Amino acid sequence: MRIGIPYTLVWQMPFGELCDLIAIEQIKAEGAKRKHVKTEEEEREEFFALLAWK
Repeated sequence: MRIGIPYTLVWQMPFGELCDLIAIEQIKAEGAKRKHVKTEEEEREEFFALLAWK
């Protein structure tokens, strides 16, 4: 496999651990972008926009 683990070992490991290893490999190969963190003002505006929505 591309993550460097033989198929015989993959069948024996827990599924969640395998998913973690695959995700790590994807981040290494494809890169990752930082998520935009909303400011308190942006959160407040979004909250009141939702309250006004009908």
